[in-house]
Amino acid sequence: MLKLRTDRGMQLARLAAFGLILSVGCGEPKPKVYRVHGEVTFKGKPVPKGNVFFDPDLSKGTSGKQGFASILDGKYDTAAADGDGIGKGAYVVRVQSYDGKPSDEYPFGNALTAEFVIKQSFEEDDNSFNISIPK
Repeated sequence: MLKLRTDRGMQLARLAAFGLILSVGCGEPKPKVYRVHGEVTFKGKPVPKGNVFFDPDLSKGTSGKQGFASILDGKYDTAAADGDGIGKGAYVVRVQSYDGKPSDEYPFGNALTAEFVIKQSFEEDDNSFNISIPK
């Protein structure tokens, strides 16, 4: 009789462990992200160094994570190794631009302008979006 209880207990333990493994491995699927790339200029010239952030525009119903890309020699691409794509929808795009002349205090150099903010919608799988920061 003892052996029967032990076998049944082992079966139940295995079943519980299997269920736990399945529940951990079956989380929410990751949302699909898309590429945004382009050029960033200030006063008509390429921005040497900086960052572009794509914040979901909550006022337009867009949710999800923030996308980002580094600017180097006027170009950015969320598909680059140091970037992260975005979902489809409306975004608040924030641009930080620097002169690219690093110092001990400012690794990207001095700011060319205050953070530039613009709103934009993205609905394609591969979005080309050039940003011109006004004078």
